[in-house]
Order: sequence, then structure tokens, then C-alpha cells
Amino acid sequence: MLTPVIARNADHLQLDSEQRSALKDWMAKSPAEREALEDLVVAQRNELRQMILSGANTGVRTEKAAFIGQLESDLLMMRSSCVEYWRETLNEEQFAQALQLADT
Repeated sequence: MLTPVIARNADHLQLDSEQRSALKDWMAKSPAEREALEDLVVAQRNELRQMILSGANTGVRTEKAAFIGQLESDLLMMRSSCVEYWRETLNEEQFAQALQLADT
């Protein structure tokens, strides 16, 4: 994930005051939203596992699996939006450095 890398390397990336403010705002809300969705995915997977073990109707299990698939898609798009946010907030050089730092 890119945001923690940017947060840990704000000085190295030479974030200006506006970018630091954007980072602070993003960190105040986005991780909690992502974690809540991740927790929901885990809970739904556990429910599906129990449905499978208890022999629940295949149609009901299929609906649950589709719901989990949608949640997973939402989570992926949330992560995608995060990268786009940083692409717009950082300058080109900072963004490239952040990506490089994320790979190491």
C-alpha cells in the first residue's frame, strides 16, 4: 500500500505543507474505511464457510459468494483510488519516488 510509504517518507519525499495536510486528512479517514471493509470481507467469508459446512442451499451460497466478490471488487477499487489520489496530490517526481520506495 502506498499511503504508509508516503507517511513514513514524508521528509524524504519533501512534501510541502499542502501535501502534508492532505496526508494528514487521508490518514485520518481512509485507513479506517479500508479496514472496516476488510473486516466485512473476512466476516462474510466466515459466514460462507459456515454455510458450506452446514450444507446451506447452493443458491444462497452463490448469492453470498457474489456479495463477497462485490466487496472484494470494492476493496480493490478503494486501493486503486488511493493510488490515484497520490498521483494527483504528489508531483511526478515525488510519485515516482514513492512507487520506488514501495517496491523496496
